[in-house]
Amino acid sequence: WNSEAAVAKLIKMDGHLWSTERNGMQCARVLNAYNAADNKTGAADNLTTWVRNTAGGDNDSQLPPPFYDAVCPSFESLTDYLTDLGANILKLALPDNNTNTKAITDADNSTNELMRAIGCF
Repeated sequence: WNSEAAVAKLIKMDGHLWSTERNGMQCARVLNAYNAADNKTGAADNLTTWVRNTAGGDNDSQLPPPFYDAVCPSFESLTDYLTDLGANILKLALPDNNTNTKAITDADNSTNELMRAIGCF
């Protein structure tokens, strides 16, 4: 982990998590929520139903209990930041709003897609 070989493979990123890291973190949180659930069968059934719904195109469906509470609160600061950013974009009276705010809008769209993909939208 702290070896020269590991350090050599590190790549500076723009603040977004790599998809593998994001998926690993989500899986760990889901597993921890399952292991802590009093009703493991009910929790597994809820998760199975959610997976079927999202596979069927329901991309706005939230993770079911107890998984939502284990996964989604870690995204609250990001959600708050983007909500405030979106409100500020609307207040900007720039002559060419599409060009001047494209990077921010793209980041917002990207984050919304991520939130939908992990069930926290």
